Amino acid sequence: MSVEDIVAQLTDINHVVLTGGEPMLFDAVVPLSEQCRQHGKTITIETAGTLFREVECDLMSISPKLSSSVPVHDSHWASRHDALRLQPAVLQQLVDRYNYQLKFVISTLDEVEEVKDLLLKLKNIDPQKVMLMPEGRDPVALWDKARQLVPIVMQHNWRLAPRLQIDLFGDTKGT
Repeated sequence: MSVEDIVAQLTDINHVVLTGGEPMLFDAVVPLSEQCRQHGKTITIETAGTLFREVECDLMSISPKLSSSVPVHDSHWASRHDALRLQPAVLQQLVDRYNYQLKFVISTLDEVEEVKDLLLKLKNIDPQKVMLMPEGRDPVALWDKARQLVPIVMQHNWRLAPRLQIDLFGDTKGT
């Protein structure tokens, strides 16, 4: 499907979220974002923050991958993923260029130290734009983790990003 065909289908949509895997991998994200802007769309791009491109967007939603994201069952892919999952120079470019939020999926409380370490490598980060999201697929486990994260986000002036879709719809595809 061409960029033009995609944009033609967005007639009744005001807010476009470019996501799904890693949209910044694809050259077409640039003309797609430009054409969405020309059609007056509000644009959010969801990215892991490992690649920089000059795109049109109103919000760069960046979810850097923490150590728990490294695959455990494929040693080749695990080493490649681990080597590339954090790109502080690219993250800095993104936060310097775009309105942003940094969203960290937290599997264990130990990962909060990873977040702190990464934030120390970056300049001029607004703490209000840092979000911690508990990882999980079960509402009870998610809320337990969220409760553990509350004092941490309060201490650092960060935000908590609960996974409301799990409460509302369960762990279902498409939510």
